[in-house]
Amino acid sequence: MKISAHEFQELMCDFQARANVVPERAIQFFRIIGFAAVQSLMDALTVCPDELSKCWCIRALGAIGDRAAIPALKRARKDKRKAVKQAAAAALDKLGA
Repeated sequence: MKISAHEFQELMCDFQARANVVPERAIQFFRIIGFAAVQSLMDALTVCPDELSKCWCIRALGAIGDRAAIPALKRARKDKRKAVKQAAAAALDKLGA
């Protein structure tokens, strides 16, 4: 199952509107979709301006476990925001990188 960038962005907006419960479900959803969601998550990671969305993308990438995400996660680890850096470090740990 491939998810388009537009569909992904709509999904992220929906998650933001629903606060804390939905992100955990979203992460599990992306984990189930698996590798098909990785590119959309990496794309979103580069365009999402807010810290919370970036952290959700990072956590989902860590949950999926695709090592193709390592370069994007390493870039995220250099973000100026502490929460983004910490999420990226945790995801990289999960991937053994």
